[in-house]
Parts: sequence; C-alpha cells; structure tokens
Amino acid sequence: MTSFRKHVGKELCLFFQFHFFLFHFLMRRGKGPGPGVVTLPALPLWLRCSHQVLLKTARGKHSTNTILLLFTYFGYIYKVQPFFLELHFYCSISFLFPSRNKMSFRSTPLALIQLLLPSAGAYPCMCQIGEKGLVELRDLNPGVSSFKRKFVGEILRYDNLEHTLRYLYEEVMKEGVTVLEDEVSPKAPSPRDALDIQSRAESLQQELQEVTRNCTSFTADLTRLIEYQGLLGALSSFLTPLTCSSPSPEPSEGIRMSSVYGIIATARIPSFELLLWRCCCGFSFLHHEELPQTFVASQTEKPVKRSVFMISYWGERIGEKVQKICQGFHGRILQCPESLTEREKLLSQLESQVSEIKTVLTQTEQYRHQLLIQAGSVVWGWLVQEFLQERATYSHLNSQFENPPSLLRTNKFTYAFQNIINAYGVASYLELNPAPFTIVTFPFLFAVMFGDFGHGLLMVAFALALLYAGKSESVRHSTNEILSMIYGGRYVLLLMGLFSIYTGLIYNECFSRPVMIFSSSWNVSAMSMSDDDIRHNSYLTLDPVFPGVFNGPYPFGIDPIWNMAKNKLNFLNSYKMKMSILIGIPHMGFGLFLSLLNHMHFSHWRDILCVVLPQLLFLSSLFGYLCLIVIFKWVYWLPINSKNAPSLLLDYIHLFMFQGGRKLYGTQEQTEKSLAALGYICIPWLLFSKPIVMYISHRRKEQRSLMSLQAEDSPLLTGCNDDSEKIDFDFADEFMLQAIHTIEFCLGCISNTASYLRLWALSLAHAELSEVLWSMILSNGLGATGVKAPFILLPFFCAFSCLTVVILLVMEGLSAFLHALRLHWVEFQNKFYHGDGQLFSPFSFKLLLNSREQTTDT
Repeated sequence: MTSFRKHVGKELCLFFQFHFFLFHFLMRRGKGPGPGVVTLPALPLWLRCSHQVLLKTARGKHSTNTILLLFTYFGYIYKVQPFFLELHFYCSISFLFPSRNKMSFRSTPLALIQLLLPSAGAYPCMCQIGEKGLVELRDLNPGVSSFKRKFVGEILRYDNLEHTLRYLYEEVMKEGVTVLEDEVSPKAPSPRDALDIQSRAESLQQELQEVTRNCTSFTADLTRLIEYQGLLGALSSFLTPLTCSSPSPEPSEGIRMSSVYGIIATARIPSFELLLWRCCCGFSFLHHEELPQTFVASQTEKPVKRSVFMISYWGERIGEKVQKICQGFHGRILQCPESLTEREKLLSQLESQVSEIKTVLTQTEQYRHQLLIQAGSVVWGWLVQEFLQERATYSHLNSQFENPPSLLRTNKFTYAFQNIINAYGVASYLELNPAPFTIVTFPFLFAVMFGDFGHGLLMVAFALALLYAGKSESVRHSTNEILSMIYGGRYVLLLMGLFSIYTGLIYNECFSRPVMIFSSSWNVSAMSMSDDDIRHNSYLTLDPVFPGVFNGPYPFGIDPIWNMAKNKLNFLNSYKMKMSILIGIPHMGFGLFLSLLNHMHFSHWRDILCVVLPQLLFLSSLFGYLCLIVIFKWVYWLPINSKNAPSLLLDYIHLFMFQGGRKLYGTQEQTEKSLAALGYICIPWLLFSKPIVMYISHRRKEQRSLMSLQAEDSPLLTGCNDDSEKIDFDFADEFMLQAIHTIEFCLGCISNTASYLRLWALSLAHAELSEVLWSMILSNGLGATGVKAPFILLPFFCAFSCLTVVILLVMEGLSAFLHALRLHWVEFQNKFYHGDGQLFSPFSFKLLLNSREQTTDT
C-alpha cells in the first residue's frame, strides 16, 4: 500500500475525485416502481481508466499512471451493455479548484484521461462534461468519414431541427416580440425529451407557416380592394376636367376616345408620363392622383406610395402601346364602370368587403402574434438552448489531436496582450508564454517611439473614456467589429499612454515644447558676456570648461535649454541612437535567457550545450560589449572633457579586425581580442556541435540495438525488433539544417540590432512632426495680439487639434504600434518562442450558446 501511494501520490486523489464526480451523474439512472425504491441489488461496474498526467518530472519525462478502479452504483437497470465507446479528453488538473484567471509564465498543466463507457451512459456523461466546460475532447477516429460515425443519424435529425428553430427565431425577431430569457441555462434534455421538443417545434412551425400564408393572402386582398376603392373615388375628379379641357387634336373619322384605369407606384409617375407622351405622339392624356394610404411592397417589404391614373387615348394601336407601357412600369389595370350609379353601388360593396377582411385579418394577426409569443418564450428560452446542448453532445460523441493543447488563463486586463501573442502563434504545451513580459515591454517600446507628455495624456484620456464607456452593455457587446476591437485593447491603450507620459518627461517634450520642471543646469552669466554681445548674437556657445557654466546633470530627463540649441538634433540623435542599442541588445539577450529556461524545463540538455550556450556567448561577447563601452563613455567622459572622447564606431570596427584602437581603459586591447576570439569560436561551436552529438547518440543507439539483436535466439523476434528499433537519421540533413540556423542567428544578431534603431528613427520623426505642427500652425495663432487675438487663435487651434489627433495620435500611434509589434514578434520571440501550439478549447455548452448568440446578433 505504501509503494502504491508513493507511486501515485496526489494525482490519485485528483483522479478519483474527478471520476467520482462524473459517475455521480452518469450512474443516477434508476427507474424503479416507485420513488426511492431499489428493486435490484448493487451491481458492480468495472471501468478501466488510463490517466496520463502531462507534468514534468525530475527527469523531464511524462509520468503515466494506469489505475483500475471499481465503481458501485445502486439503481434499476434494464440492460447492461458492453463497453464499446471510448473517450479521450484533456482537462486541467486544477479543475476542482476555483480559477482566479491568473496569467502564468507557462500554460496550465493538463491531464490526458481515457474513459471506457457503455453506450447508454455516454450521453449523460457528455452532458455533464458540457455543463462544466472543463475538458477538450480528442478525435480518436480522424480517418473515419463523418457519415460513417455512430451518432450521425442524431446529428442529421438535429440539423433539420436547427432549420425549424431558425425559422421560428427569425419570425419572432421580425415581429418584434419581446423574448423572455431565463437567467439560468436549462439542463440538456434526455433523448426522449428531445423527440418531444422536435415534434413540438415542427408543429409550431407548420401552424405558424399556415397562419402567415393566410395573413399574406388577406393583406394582398385588402390592398387590392383599397386601391380599387381609391380609383373609384378619384374617377369622378378625372372625368370632370376631361370634358372641360382644351380641344385635343382632331381624330380621324370613325375613331372614338377610350380610357384605361389603373394603379402605379408614385415614384414612377414622371418617367411613365414622359414615355406615354413620346410613344403616343400626343394622342393620349394622363390624369393621376396619389392615394393617401401607404402600402407595403410584397417583394421588398418596404413602405411605398401609390397613385391611381386614367389614360385617355384615340385608336386601337395607341391603346396597345398604352397597355404595354403600363405592363412595363408594373402598373395594374382595373376595370371601372363609366356610370356614376354603378360606381357608387360598387363602392358600397367594396366598403363592406374591406370591413369584413379587416376583421378577419385582425383576428388572424392576433392569433399569429400569440403563436410568436409562445415561440419567443418557449422555443428560445427552452427549445433552442436545449437543442444546442443536445446537438453539441452528439457532435462531440461523434468526434472522439496528438499534441496537448495550451490552456492560457487570462482576465480582462491581460486578454488583449495574450491576443497579441496568439496572433503570432499559440504557445506550445508548457512552453514559456511571452505575454507576461509583453505587458511591460510592449507599451514601453511603443512609448520610446511615441514619447510625448501631451500626446500621452490624450491617449490616457481616451483609454479612460473607453473604460467608463464599458459600463454600458451596448459597448461591451457591440457587434461593430472596429469598436469591439478598440474596446478590447483599452488596457493596452492605457499602458501605452502612461508609458508615453513617462518617456515624454524624459525627452522633456509636451506637444514638442519643453517644460521647465527644474532650473536649467546651464548658466550663460558665467561666460562673462556683455548685454550687447548677448543682444547682437543669435547663437552663443556655452562652454562647460568655464566654471559655473555647467552645474551638473539635469535632475530628470533632458535639460529644456537643448530645445533652443542649434546642435539640438546632433545631441538627440546621438542620445536616442545609443539608447536604442542599450534597449535592443538586452531585449534580445533576455529572449535567449528565456530559451535557456525553456530547454531546462523540458530537459533538452543537448540543445542547451550545443545551441543556447554558444548563442548567449556570441551575443554577449560581441554585442553586449558594445553596450558596456557606451555606458563607459557616458560615465567616464564628462561635458568638461567631452572633446577628447573617442569614436565608438571606429573602436567597435577594430574589435572585429583584432586591431587596437584608441584606448578607453588600460586592458582594452586584451579584453577586446579575447571577446572577439570567443565570439568567433562560438560560430563553429554552434555549427558543428549539435550534428556531431546527434550522430554519436545515433551510433550508440544502433550499437545497443545490434547487441540486443545478437542476444535473441529466435529469428522471428529478431526481425521484429529490427523493425521497431530502426531510426531514420541523416547526418547531412541535420548538418545543413544546423548550418542554416547558424547563419540565420549570426546575421540576425546584426540585422536585429540594426532593427532596434527604429526606436530612434520613429522617435525623431514623431518629435519633428510635432515641431512642424506647432511652428507652422499654432505659433501663428499665438502671435496674434489685441482684441481680435482670441478669434484669430480659434481656427488655428482647431486645425492644430485636428491634425494632432489625425496625424500624431492615429497615424503615428498606429505606426509605432506596428513597429513595436514587429520588434516583439521578430527580434524578441524568434530567440525562444515557437508558437506552434493550439488553444485549449473545452466542450462547453456555455461557450457554445455565447458564440451562437454573437452569430445571431451579427
């Protein structure tokens, strides 16, 4: 017992609690003669469960525990079926404990569990799994067609039910019926209840379709009667002016005047009248009058206005043309009696018919509305959700991948940063997740390129406005893709704005203007210049050699006096270029350090010795040294002796050529030669070591396999072992692959270091654009004086504000965002991150319903 407990450990406790939880619901299928009556004795149920916990052990392997458990349940069972349904699924080993959605440096450890279930117990088991939403199922039959799987009949039946429910939902939404949804989602129904659901939905659909057809027919009849009524009412006004009109062209002898009456859309009257005039050559007269009612078009279901018309013409050929023109304009020709008495009699008949049809139509619409209310309250709140759960259960039973998925926990703050990483690629199982580091480094690199105190404040204000707008339900669940994307990145915008404020204070820029937070460290009075010299010279040189001119470094950030200096760009370019190098090289080195942690976690000691270690030494010896001499130059050469400072560019070139340059310190030549030699040694180390070690390891495996084969006596066993131990290995392929990786890394160190200079370039571009907008626009408005100054300043300020938002905040912000994204995806993550995993997608009814609601809203 002690050895068994030692072998299984805490995993047995989690395993037993999990399966007891599952079978507590699975085996509650008692149906005795009365409530609480047990008619059969306890029946044992043997269940073989293979529990593979994918956790790192001391030797870096995966532990596999096979446990045989006995479950006993009480209840009346009609038939015990053999175990022929097998389920494999992943679940988090911490599923028994409440999740706090804490982001971790690696994906949450998962357990691979195998269940062998009877067919009758598979459905309730899957229902409970879907209710909890804790496991992701694996497809054990990837090569089997979807039409040949076990539950394909049930899925097809629920596909047909989906069309029925979709029709009911569309009719409910079209009518505008209020849908009463339950706060708690109902449980998945049993297969027997699902049949009742299907029959009820189909009967409801048939009844609703019949009532809808009747409503459509009654509405069409009512429309025709109202139009006919309007035509008869307007006919008297048509005939009166016709007799008093001006004389028409003299018709030929024997030809009498005829008339055509009908209905046409009001929007077509102008073109209809023009075509009649041109085709009939003036031998026709058109009289029309718009009806006061608004009708609904049968095809577009949009409100339209219609008019009655009367066309008087001479001749049969003209009459044929009139008939064709009316048909072309979709006009409906009606027959009207010419006698006033007959028209009045017909009008009274139409009024009674209209009244009867309105009564019948009102009753039919009320009955249809009651059906839709029933569909909205019952079908949506009960049928649809239960149908989705039922169909999802059978779908996952039908598709019962090889690598474990990655469960990456997030919350509303870390969600956007994790999506930035997932857009590049999802972390493999237990691989280091870059998202926790990206929360700090991404907004910081953005702020280095976007650094401006004023622009950062505007971005923070916009992010806070998004946070405040998030209280509204319409904003949180907006179907607008752009709005939902911006709202999802609200915390990213907030951090980018805060870091921009920080870097803006360091650059001492607020809308391109410096802020005098502290007194300047430079003093012109110590130069002993007269007032005339200061007044008549545009530029004065402040030489720190003179005592009192320079009083030490500025307390925080850049001295504001540099904004007035002629050599401002020279100073800022040198500062920001070196700052980009000092940020980029440690960032890449940190990526290699994370690669070391990854290989240590998976116990890839060969990769650590043959790949990661030479990469770290190569980057540190050749590029890390550059950072050290930059800092050394800043510390050692003060403004007083800055004229004697050497050029780091020439010294760095001499390092690669083993040539001694100007000495920065005493042992510089020996140190640089040693570092250069170490860096050059790392190249063949990186190129040859891994293929050679793999070749030696392969030879040893072949020798052990050969020795085991020689020890066997049976030729049958020998042949079998020979096939099983055969391992494909090609030294040339491995060497070429490692050569490509070596060249890529060595050249990548140079190109990636140069790529970080974009921090300097975009920061300079942002500062210059801010300067241009200030000097070209707002400064002109600020120069106005007098009473009219506010009115002159207003248009300049509006133009400055609009251009600042459009160019500097939107365009420049998007550019800095994309460049920061590239620095993380390419320069940082390619050092350690593979991103070839897949997200943990649990079988959950809740997620299924939420996704269906979003699809329905769109």
